[in-house]
Amino acid sequence: MSDMTPCMQEIGEFLTASTKDRFATGAAPDGTLWASKPEVTKEAYRTRGDKVDDQPA
Repeated sequence: MSDMTPCMQEIGEFLTASTKDRFATGAAPDGTLWASKPEVTKEAYRTRGDKVDDQPA
């Protein structure tokens, strides 16, 4: 086990995927939901022409 590169790559890929999943679900690692975006943030999105939804921030 002198070269830990493959193991570390797998761990990194897992952490990246789980972080992306949390953005999709709007939940922290412990399962608590993120707060909804404040209205000022939604208005800034509208001003830029971005999609506005009521998903967590």
